[in-house]
Amino acid sequence: LVSMSYGEDETEQAAIPLGCSTGGYSPDSITGTASHLEFSNSGTGQNQGGNGAHDVSTEWFNSSIINSEVSGLSESEIADQLDAGGAGLGDYAIEISVAAQDGSTATCNREDTGENVTYTVQLIVLDFEITPYIEIEDI
Repeated sequence: LVSMSYGEDETEQAAIPLGCSTGGYSPDSITGTASHLEFSNSGTGQNQGGNGAHDVSTEWFNSSIINSEVSGLSESEIADQLDAGGAGLGDYAIEISVAAQDGSTATCNREDTGENVTYTVQLIVLDFEITPYIEIEDI
C-alpha cells in the first residue's frame, strides 16, 4: 500500500500590478504505481489548487473472498486463493510521478516549479482464519 499526500506550490506574477484577473491555478496530477511480479495497480489524484491525497495498493491474492461466504471450494482451495503459493514474496516497485500545470495566461505568468509528494509504503501481511459456515435452516 502506497499512501501519498501533496499540496500546491504555484506562484503568480501579473503583467499589471493589480494581480492576475484571468485563469487560475491548474491542478497537478500525481500518479502512484505499485508493482509486484505481474501484479500492478496505479492511481492518480489531483491537488486541485490545494491539498490532496490518495492510496494505491497491489493485491496478489483473491481479496474478493475475504469476509464472505465461499461455496464450492474446499478449505485448502480457499487457503490457496489467499496464500497464492507465496506470490507475495519478492521485490516490489513503487513509482510516483507528477504532471505539473501552471495555468498561465497572456496577462498572468504562473510558475509551478516543483511539487512535494509525501509518501508512506506499507507491506501488509494477510493473516487469515477459515471458519466453516453452516446454515442452521439446513440442519
